[in-house]
Amino acid sequence: MAAIESTAGDVRKRVDMLVGHLRTSGANFSATSVPSVSDITVAIDAASAEILAWLASEGYDVVFGNWTVTARDFIAWYNALGAAYRIEMSHTGLLLSPTPGTRAETYYNMYMDLRTQLTVEHLDLSDIGVSTTSESRGAKVSQTGHSKADKLTQEVDDDAVQPWYRREQHIDRSV
Repeated sequence: MAAIESTAGDVRKRVDMLVGHLRTSGANFSATSVPSVSDITVAIDAASAEILAWLASEGYDVVFGNWTVTARDFIAWYNALGAAYRIEMSHTGLLLSPTPGTRAETYYNMYMDLRTQLTVEHLDLSDIGVSTTSESRGAKVSQTGHSKADKLTQEVDDDAVQPWYRREQHIDRSV
């Protein structure tokens, strides 16, 4: 699988920038270094596949050759973050750290922001040039049998009968 990038090698450069501290004495990553070039390639490919799965599940076209340069650059950063967190997690010296907030956790949280933006906040990537595979992304049917567009319409409809019970209504938010 190829990385999602506008120019060949963009994601690799970003990953090198993010995990460059793992290189020994300024040398480049090689076949014998830890992590090796093949480790980095596997991490980039895994992040690419995961991102494309997220995009496909939200109704976007996953043929990134059709995307604009802006869209590929935007997704390339998340691709690099996904690869960087995987590489950081594989580095044993960092796994033994007793303090929270490691680089791997930071990269992971930044990487997962894309998923949250796509699935929860419904970030519209068509504005930057990612085409959709259907007429409307909102027409996708959810597990409840109602489309996301119908659900949104019902949530904002002031005339609709409001449910008597709602999820988490008894949770004290003041604490």
